[in-house]
Amino acid sequence: MPAFDMLLYTAAPPPELGFATAACFGKTCVAQRTGGCTARPMPSTPFPEAIRSLESRSARLDALPAGLAQNIAH
Repeated sequence: MPAFDMLLYTAAPPPELGFATAACFGKTCVAQRTGGCTARPMPSTPFPEAIRSLESRSARLDALPAGLAQNIAH
């Protein structure tokens, strides 16, 4: 079962995926397929072996640094 029903692309997808182009803006297009979308978990992105030692299992990457988040809250 497909997870996404919308696609943003610069190279047309294969027809067997069932996407129909809805609109293009320059060389970028938006396509949609029938059936809606399904919530599916995203697989984790593996670290390449060459940089695996840099991976931090405990690091938390916030969308906003703490200082900025505090400024917005006040």
